[in-house]
Amino acid sequence: MISRKSFRNLILQVHLWIGIASALFLFLAGASGALLVFEEQIDGILNPGLTRVTPSGNILSLTDLKESLERQYPGYRALGFSLAESPSAAYGAYLQPASGQGIGVAVNPYTGKALGVWDQNRFVQRLHLFHTRLLAGEVGSDIVAWASVILVLLSLSGLFLWWRSKVFGFHFQSEGAKFQYDLHSTVGVVSMMFLLAFALTGIVVHWEGPARKWANQISKQEVRMPIPAVAKPMPGATPLDPARLLQAARVAVPGARPTGINLPEDEDSPVMVGFKFPEDHTPAGRTRVFLNPYTGGVLSLTSSREAPAAVSYVTRINREIHTGDIGGRPTRIVAAIFSLSLPLLAISGPLLWWYRRQRS
Repeated sequence: MISRKSFRNLILQVHLWIGIASALFLFLAGASGALLVFEEQIDGILNPGLTRVTPSGNILSLTDLKESLERQYPGYRALGFSLAESPSAAYGAYLQPASGQGIGVAVNPYTGKALGVWDQNRFVQRLHLFHTRLLAGEVGSDIVAWASVILVLLSLSGLFLWWRSKVFGFHFQSEGAKFQYDLHSTVGVVSMMFLLAFALTGIVVHWEGPARKWANQISKQEVRMPIPAVAKPMPGATPLDPARLLQAARVAVPGARPTGINLPEDEDSPVMVGFKFPEDHTPAGRTRVFLNPYTGGVLSLTSSREAPAAVSYVTRINREIHTGDIGGRPTRIVAAIFSLSLPLLAISGPLLWWYRRQRS
């Protein structure tokens, strides 16, 4: 039977070597996560000409915006719009040519003037891809997910190791191993619950497909609502203009704010309008309305307010916790602060090992 001392030493060795092996990644994950808490603000600072507008008069209808953009970009069709909440923020539009790659355009919603084409390789986009995929596609995504599992192990084993000494506090007058030990122990125990929350929610974000399937099974509802089909239109029928389609969707979801609209690329596709309710803190919301583009009739509606608790957690609340959006700006600041504790732990842990190694 293993002794208590031997068991503690085993946990220590596991904590030590897993921590050292993952230190660099944990440093980068924590630093990038802290920045991503404010990705919208950073994007605005780096790209002011594409994100900010001066309010003047009334916002144009989506029909007018679509026509204006298609005049400015001959040969392109405006098939999607992202709708900003702030009156001083630009709208986004997706333009599709007859053949080839589509482009994302920033547009002034008061004048209809295109402000420029978004660079898909801009800093915030690359930062987001690094944090979620290490800029390495699905392989990088898997590595990030398993790093979240490692963070769970480090958090729990760290708490176990801390419990005996219960060190809380450090002094800058201390040096070497003592300073690193006190710093690592104090920061670790203070931030443990937050890092554990980041890790567990990150696991659900990565494996959202299985998590959503599980949530739907215990809620006894369909795993994923299929995109509804559009009945074949009468010969010569033309789709309703975007403004009327948006208004039809608004009527179907009172109390929610539209965040975007996707127009059909062909006659068999529906219109999709995204909405968010005030309590929904995800960027684009979790409410979707599909419309018949020729009649404006509602084909299907998925409301975040009507989702079962398990589904609501997996699709909305889990992400709000992970990003710090769950309580607005105050919780985003808290998330940024405790994300920065991860780089501090990733530095102090290996330094503690190094100082002790030098003394032995």
